[in-house]
Amino acid sequence: MSYEDVQHRRENDREKINQWQHAIDDAQSELEMLRARWRQLTDEEKRLNGDNARIWEELQKARNDLDEETLGRIDFQNQVQTLMEELEFLRRVHEQEVKELQALLAQAPADTRE
Repeated sequence: MSYEDVQHRRENDREKINQWQHAIDDAQSELEMLRARWRQLTDEEKRLNGDNARIWEELQKARNDLDEETLGRIDFQNQVQTLMEELEFLRRVHEQEVKELQALLAQAPADTRE
């Protein structure tokens, strides 16, 4: 093997070393970029989990509020129904009393009606 061959091989080896060094540098840069992205995603996941928990609590509160409002509406409707039935009953009692008074007036002598 000649000196020139050795020099040539040495030059090739240096080029390969430089190529590998660039590849390592690129890989390290990409690794740092991926680590930064991973940290961002981890932070975003924590934020989203917090948002999810808050929204879930709001949903539960809304469901409870809806249940309370529904029960209140049903209670109000029942009260309205009861009052309507009571009003109808009082109307019938009143009509009956008016009929009874009219019947008494009809039976009374004419001179006591005035």
